[in-house]
Amino acid sequence: MRSMRTHSILALLLLTGCPDLPDGMSVDTSSGIAGESDPDVGIPEEVLQDLPPCPGSVLGAFTEDEVQPPAADSGGWMAPEADTLAAIEASAEALLNGLSPIALGQTAVVGYQMCRGTGEEGRMVLWRPAQPGTGRGLFAWRVGEVSALIIEAPHAWASPATMEQAVTLFRATQARVLIASGSHPCSNPDVTGCGADTLCGGDIAPASNPSQNEDTVFHVAHTMFTDRFPQDWVVSIVPMDDEGVSVSDGTRGPASLGSAAEEVALALMDALTDEPVTSCNDFPGAIVQDRACGAESVQARQLNGAVDACSAEDLDSTGRFVQISESPTVQQRGLTVADAIATALSTR
Repeated sequence: MRSMRTHSILALLLLTGCPDLPDGMSVDTSSGIAGESDPDVGIPEEVLQDLPPCPGSVLGAFTEDEVQPPAADSGGWMAPEADTLAAIEASAEALLNGLSPIALGQTAVVGYQMCRGTGEEGRMVLWRPAQPGTGRGLFAWRVGEVSALIIEAPHAWASPATMEQAVTLFRATQARVLIASGSHPCSNPDVTGCGADTLCGGDIAPASNPSQNEDTVFHVAHTMFTDRFPQDWVVSIVPMDDEGVSVSDGTRGPASLGSAAEEVALALMDALTDEPVTSCNDFPGAIVQDRACGAESVQARQLNGAVDACSAEDLDSTGRFVQISESPTVQQRGLTVADAIATALSTR
């Protein structure tokens, strides 16, 4: 898939044109995008200021009124084409290489809006569909002094409280990235993704569920940032009907010492003493139960080293991924969960 996206990036550069480059800047045409940056290099300040300010709050873009997510069984999710996925990926590379006009052109030509925050959100960049209601994902990148943390909400609109909590976690932990789905995961039940359906009542997961479809803006953003920031933990927040919390590293094997799943589970056990906190992975002190283990998640599989994230594999965890599956009562305790995640991060 990456080779196909590279060819699409080349085509997009030809379509949008290449403006004059700043003095001393060159483009590595062998890769089709501007030369590689170091993984920990953020967006230069002058490039950030070249972006148009968002018409409203960056985090306000993650509300139901702004997203207008297609509902379950609506058929409203619009599958993105390959050039859309390539353009989203290339736009971030262009920003890192000081090429804001190219970044803006790439997103605009595929129906996406890129803008920067203002005021307290002045170090954030937002990618979202130019028109609401497409069902496609959106994400925000905070640059500068950040926590090595990526917050993901693949089932945001299965429970709007999940989206609200993901925003709370992103704000309270000063996380680097927030990635959210743009539709209910069951909005297109007749379009199949990969893996067994554990959410929508069918046999195969629908493609509108980004945790079981590689070809989404959500998954492109996930791979883009997890590749560029290889030390960052990924915290995936999902709702569940059961009580309390289930923590998983995306496998059913034992948690590795000091892994995100172990440290987050321990911190949640201390913080939520009135809720059952169980783990899909064994570690000293864990209450092991097979509940919402996230083993079908393509984000978990990709981060755990799967050759093909859509194929079931017996994987060992890399220790970076943690899925937190929450009951409705825990979803209302966003700051408590955020404090627990911050405590877990402090152990690194």
